[in-house]
Amino acid sequence: MHKWRHSLLAKQKAFPQHQYFEMSELKQDLRGLTESLVRRHTDFNSLQQYLDGYSVAGDALMAMQIPATILTARDDPVIPVGAFEQLRLPPNVELDIAEYGGHCGFIRGRNMTSFTDDYIAARFNALADGAPGR
Repeated sequence: MHKWRHSLLAKQKAFPQHQYFEMSELKQDLRGLTESLVRRHTDFNSLQQYLDGYSVAGDALMAMQIPATILTARDDPVIPVGAFEQLRLPPNVELDIAEYGGHCGFIRGRNMTSFTDDYIAARFNALADGAPGR
């Protein structure tokens, strides 16, 4: 069974008062399950509409005028790192690719804390000091 299925089962067990999915939906592939969850839990009419709603592909970020950092991981099992490497970004948007981090994981130890807390704090501190984020 895929890790994401275990994660969903654990979430359902932790919050039995909510119905996040039907057990039969877990038999689908990730795309099929995502479509089921989008239809069940969002106002989007289709999976494609949902995906288009947060896509940053192509020139979508070129008009961005504020400084930003995109943090992703080379070992992300959901979004291949090549998709990030192909982004067209304005000079004020930094792409930071960590070797490890999975899909939003960025776990730094057995205590399951994320290194993103310190990462974000360092970025804000650098901005407050007038220095680049690194």
